[in-house]
Amino acid sequence: MKKVFISVSLLLVFTACKENKGLQNISKGSGQRNASFKLFSSAFADGGYIPLKYTCDGENISPPLLWKGLPQGVKSLALVVNDPDAPSGNFIHWIAVNIPPEMNSFSENISLPAGVEQLPNDFGIDGYGGPCPPSGTHRYLFTLYALNETRFLGSREDLFDFLQTHSIARAQIVGLYSRK
Repeated sequence: MKKVFISVSLLLVFTACKENKGLQNISKGSGQRNASFKLFSSAFADGGYIPLKYTCDGENISPPLLWKGLPQGVKSLALVVNDPDAPSGNFIHWIAVNIPPEMNSFSENISLPAGVEQLPNDFGIDGYGGPCPPSGTHRYLFTLYALNETRFLGSREDLFDFLQTHSIARAQIVGLYSRK
């Protein structure tokens, strides 16, 4: 009985690590960086500190985001926000998919329009969960993917493969945060 419990426990840990590892890699390798495809925030500069209000220590609301320079052939967008410095090796804070290419921004604390879906983050909610590092300064990667597919219909577990297959380009900004 003890061997079965240990085997099942190891399998669950391995599966969780494998899933987050795949999602971590999407921020590094899917889609080409495109010089004209850019992601910005009026709340923080790329490489700058994320203001308190967008974190678990503040209002825990999503920051404003703006993008421009979409490459040709884009049929939808996907946004992934992750913390590669988390103790688990990666922590997903936000996933939004099926963003229409006509959209060019998210306002602060956005209520996403119909059709845009949010997948579960590592806080266990569908939506934004702000930076909340246990210690030290962590990096938060806001990565926007330009996709050649109109809709993503899979689960979070299917997202990595979908982005690997359908990403045309990506734009990214990095925000920093540490708790007092």
